[in-house]
Amino acid sequence: MKKILLFFKKIINTLFGKIRWYLIIFTITLIILFCTQTDNYISIRINGVTDENKIPLSEAEFKDVQAFSINDSGTVAAISDIGYYGYTAVYDIETKEKEYAFTNDIFADAKNKDKFYPSNLCVTDQGDIYAVRTYYKDSYDKSFTKESIVKLSKNYKFIDGICDIEYDRTGGELESGISRLHYFDGYLTFAFIYKDNVKLYRIDTNTGKVEISHDYPTDDNGTFTVNVIPIDGAYLFVRSDGNVYSTGFDEPFEEAVYHFDTDKSPYFTDAVLIDDELYVFDENKPEKIYRISEGAVEEILDLGNADGLKNRTISFIDSYTDESGKSVLAICLSDGLLTYKDGKITERDTLLKIDDHYLIALLSILYFVYYICIFGIIINLIIRRKTIFYKQIMVTVPLFTIIAIVIGVNIYNTTIEQNNQNVKNELTA
Repeated sequence: MKKILLFFKKIINTLFGKIRWYLIIFTITLIILFCTQTDNYISIRINGVTDENKIPLSEAEFKDVQAFSINDSGTVAAISDIGYYGYTAVYDIETKEKEYAFTNDIFADAKNKDKFYPSNLCVTDQGDIYAVRTYYKDSYDKSFTKESIVKLSKNYKFIDGICDIEYDRTGGELESGISRLHYFDGYLTFAFIYKDNVKLYRIDTNTGKVEISHDYPTDDNGTFTVNVIPIDGAYLFVRSDGNVYSTGFDEPFEEAVYHFDTDKSPYFTDAVLIDDELYVFDENKPEKIYRISEGAVEEILDLGNADGLKNRTISFIDSYTDESGKSVLAICLSDGLLTYKDGKITERDTLLKIDDHYLIALLSILYFVYYICIFGIIINLIIRRKTIFYKQIMVTVPLFTIIAIVIGVNIYNTTIEQNNQNVKNELTA
């Protein structure tokens, strides 16, 4: 028994007797961990995209899509709710060339840890991304107090806040009053529906100028606006009496472009203008798409009757122009992506490789080394508790810790300055 104890004592002394190496490795890992916890940009990369068990994802499908947009050249920007935090991607629908596929955590102000999760995306022809940021009453009360239109870069870094839209703080709204964002010919357009009133917004994406229309209130007879859908060069007002009007910015209603029976279909919640014809769908019956031309409606797609698409549902629709110059309808499903052209459906591959997923695994290894070092230092303190080296360790450990923090702070400040400069460069580009 004594020999066994001596054997283990020898192993412990061999493994944990070299305190200086543990102190050096401890200092290095502490510096790195300090940066990952205090530098918010690094923190985003380290947290990454994981599954529900926080296992790093190297690739993922677009499922449970929360926001979807495609510009005229076919660049897709979308947010998926898959995994623990969800992720965001930007890629070409035709070539599947990826520009970005990573977490959707965004810091508006990294120094003050001002983080948000964007929604309601719109990607411009220049590749800039506009989104909605929501402000809540507090961390427990999720009623809206304000929403902002923000501008993001292609890799989802915050560039600028464009405009704020205030809510009545006593209202307790839990849903956004902002319509879908839409980009056309240099302008970002949307509507704000709130308390029996509608305002139209138009933002010049080149200058940042924000224009707000006159009010579109509820009529004296009680007819109100159910939904506003911005389309190319106009806004569709879906009214409670079944009339649908297409109007320009700050212009009055003219002739209705369509009338639906309020007791029957097709009522619609989203629309896209392609070659002067409206393609619409109703989120309450998300398996069908209709085409409206000269006031007449025609069903063009029923997923229930399409091969391999039964029991799948539509979440968003948009359009783009392919290489041949033809307009294509992009259909974002809850679990996939389709394109519709010349009466034919093509299912697009949405499996994407996630950026920097390996960093999450490296962080786990780093933590393992960090805790081994702490364990080694503790064992050394126990072994040498009756020696003068014990006092040396007690002085050295705090000293190395202070050195690690000082170095970490300097790295953090340098990184913050560099990131702020990068944002300024993007704003002036």
